[in-house]
Amino acid sequence: ALPVNNVLIGDLLSEYHKMTDNFADYPWLYGTVDNFGGRRSLRGSLNYLVTEPIPYLQNEDLTVVGFAMFPEGLDTDEMMFDAVADYAVCSIPQDHDAWLKKRLRIRYGADSEKAFEGWKLISQYIYTATEHRDSGLLSRPSLSVANVICQKFAPTYDLKILEKAVHLLFADYDALCHSEAYRMDLMDAARQVVANAAWTPIKGIQDSFFLKDERAFEDNVSLLMHYYDLQQAVTAADKHTMLGPWLEMARAEGDTPAEKMKDCRFTLEKGIADESEGKRPLVVKESFQVIECT
Repeated sequence: ALPVNNVLIGDLLSEYHKMTDNFADYPWLYGTVDNFGGRRSLRGSLNYLVTEPIPYLQNEDLTVVGFAMFPEGLDTDEMMFDAVADYAVCSIPQDHDAWLKKRLRIRYGADSEKAFEGWKLISQYIYTATEHRDSGLLSRPSLSVANVICQKFAPTYDLKILEKAVHLLFADYDALCHSEAYRMDLMDAARQVVANAAWTPIKGIQDSFFLKDERAFEDNVSLLMHYYDLQQAVTAADKHTMLGPWLEMARAEGDTPAEKMKDCRFTLEKGIADESEGKRPLVVKESFQVIECT
């Protein structure tokens, strides 16, 4: 058996397990993956994470020793990062509505009942513990395409709910637009509305093709092209989703290996890989081994 003192297990999807696995009594971390592959899609278990994790640490029958996040992207779902950061330093479960109002006040620098109502809808119906469909605008052209990645996910919420939430967020724009966080949240929710809507003309293109309805086919193609233009207009409203700033950040890192590594904070050393067939890249001395298994 593995020595207990040398093992720390990170549970990537604790919100699914709900105290059903104690990992053979090894020390483990209550964790969540708030997005997969850095995909920009509103998803996660926000409502659950605000109220449920604390009892795990308080349960003496469990060997959980702390909380962790395992994001596959750092530039999405800021509210999910906020939720995990908050419960990591709390000793009692949070009241969801009270937490949400306080968090929005911190994020936006002002109170807004409309923004709270919008986020309450998003938290209750959109940020659930199930996977959501990716943007139809990212799908590969096909007469049978129904998803972007290999898994076939169907929408798990009424799309009209997110549209209503966007209207509520926008209602207090004049009072909140000074906040960069507010503008980003509004953009991201609107972007998701467009991403969801794109699946309708995609299905229409497929159906009209097989029905040999040329007029309907052309109408659906025009609508899909409109959604591409609309998505570009929406994402161009925020610097976090504009291409230019990302290119500038990449250029600022330098061109040569020496330029790119000048601010490296880690100690690099030779690894144990065989160099008989050529020189190998250096490895990070401060790193430790992580094994992912399912």
